[in-house]
Amino acid sequence: MRTTGLKSLKDKDVRYGYYDNEILLSVVDKTDKELEVISYNDGVTKKLFSSSVIVGKNGDKAALKAI
Repeated sequence: MRTTGLKSLKDKDVRYGYYDNEILLSVVDKTDKELEVISYNDGVTKKLFSSSVIVGKNGDKAALKAI
């Protein structure tokens, strides 16, 4: 069993959490109206893709009312 200590995370980017395996993250910033796909591997992040997105007023989801 391997335990990840704080010292081993010292120089790693953990703003999206910590993962033992390489993964892809999809991150949406509602304020900047941008979607990013980010590769995360051993504490290193790399932006692979970004695109503008449409969001509701002030970044809130728009609710539809039934007629």
